[in-house]
Amino acid sequence: MIASVVATLDQDPAQRTQFLANVTNRAELEVGETNSDSSRIPMTIDVKNRHQMEDSTEWLRTQPGVLMVDVVFVHFEEETR
Repeated sequence: MIASVVATLDQDPAQRTQFLANVTNRAELEVGETNSDSSRIPMTIDVKNRHQMEDSTEWLRTQPGVLMVDVVFVHFEEETR
């Protein structure tokens, strides 16, 4: 299951720096291209199931400095047997 999300951050540069450091510690999250003056951070979440997706999205939402997380796209496939 893959999702594209955009996290909107507070303008505080220290919180932005800490947020980006925290995200790099999460294997399922990949940060897209950003610039230093943007408060919007595009990301990809790549997990095995919807429960992990919910956990990852909730983790993002609860990080200091995160004002909102918008889910832009979700792709999932049924497991083949």
